[in-house]
Amino acid sequence: MKQNPRVQLFFGLIVLLLSGCEESDPGFNIDAPGNCTVALEGDVYLASNLPSLRWPVKPHLDKAILMAATQINGGGGIGFEGSTLGIISCDTQGDIAIGVENVLALSELPLVAGIIGAARSAVTMGSTPEDNGTCKMGSSKEIVSISPGSTNDQLGLIDDDDYCYRTCASDSIQGRVQASVAETMGCTKVLYISDVDDSYTTGLMNNFIDALSPTLEGVGKEFTMDTHTADAVLAQLRSADYNCLGSSLFTKDIAPILNRISSEPDVQSLKIIVGDGAHSNDFLNALTRTTLDFLKNGNLQATKPGCTESTHLFKSRYLAIYGNEDEEFDHSAYDATLLFATAMSILDDPTDRTGIRDLLRDGKLQTGAALDFQDWAALKAEAIKEGTVNYEGAAGAHDFEPDGDVDGNIWVGEIRDGHFTGSTTYKSCWGSDGNPLQ
Repeated sequence: MKQNPRVQLFFGLIVLLLSGCEESDPGFNIDAPGNCTVALEGDVYLASNLPSLRWPVKPHLDKAILMAATQINGGGGIGFEGSTLGIISCDTQGDIAIGVENVLALSELPLVAGIIGAARSAVTMGSTPEDNGTCKMGSSKEIVSISPGSTNDQLGLIDDDDYCYRTCASDSIQGRVQASVAETMGCTKVLYISDVDDSYTTGLMNNFIDALSPTLEGVGKEFTMDTHTADAVLAQLRSADYNCLGSSLFTKDIAPILNRISSEPDVQSLKIIVGDGAHSNDFLNALTRTTLDFLKNGNLQATKPGCTESTHLFKSRYLAIYGNEDEEFDHSAYDATLLFATAMSILDDPTDRTGIRDLLRDGKLQTGAALDFQDWAALKAEAIKEGTVNYEGAAGAHDFEPDGDVDGNIWVGEIRDGHFTGSTTYKSCWGSDGNPLQ
């Protein structure tokens, strides 16, 4: 017997909001792998495979996924039969081995049509495209994954038989925008710091350095975790006339450095650029009041993928539903859910994983006039009728390139009144060519 979708949503949201979907069992009679729980019961399933540690985006990304699932179930479910969509929520803990373990276990569950994740490039890919990350191992089991947050530009080089996609712009775009923002900020010499053991942070740093104009000098510095100290960074800053600091580090690594820098008189004029790994409420909460005051006048600019009119519509809906603002890559997780659901609705068997792969690979979800992504009933009806549809969602168009990549814009924010807001010192929306759009 199918449960009422509103009842499903109620229980799913209670589990998610109170426990973060990491430890509690909502009591549904569906088996899930050891690192997973059933967040929302259904006839067919998608699974999230996201981190609660290292880069703890799982709680809010799962909320975006449930938001999409609720929209789908409330608009008639999946396909002609109206199957309800359930969500299995898995925790990678930011670790590649756990992420792969989850993927292999999920691939053995016939009702799981696809996986939303991983979120970290270091879990999706590993250190290089040849590593056995979640993408490569999932493709070996012929299950599609769509990552909402893995931005390393080498993901497209993975030998994945077209089973891996992402709904976020790559770091080749983000690095290009960061370089343009640095030049706009008046930087002449930038020290850019990254984590030598993380493919996302080193990748974004290299993309930034490669995109710099000849008039701007950039020096990249890869730290190991043991030397991610404020003293080490200060020593580097003071070793030359750096007037800007760039960083692709995650919150736990960059926040202590900025807290120290903010109290050093000789670096008070420093301009700072951070990437999506620190563009979050967790980052803001890790900063001291002195640091927030230091950064509040546009001294810090933060980048992350996603900047369209649709993104703003999504933000408004998210705020109305949850009572708080969305965070980094929530719109991408929402879009990944709807892309899966659209493909599942076209197929006679919504759990046909190879069929889902073929629809994504062959551009069947990017054909025709774009429909309102907020109207699932109309979107599904068009998909079933035509066998194709043009899905343009909260993150914009998802016209997948042969390697599973998508184009995209970059949002640039700054800190005002203790919150991230669109940059008013410079521009808040930048295109993939590295130029501002507004």
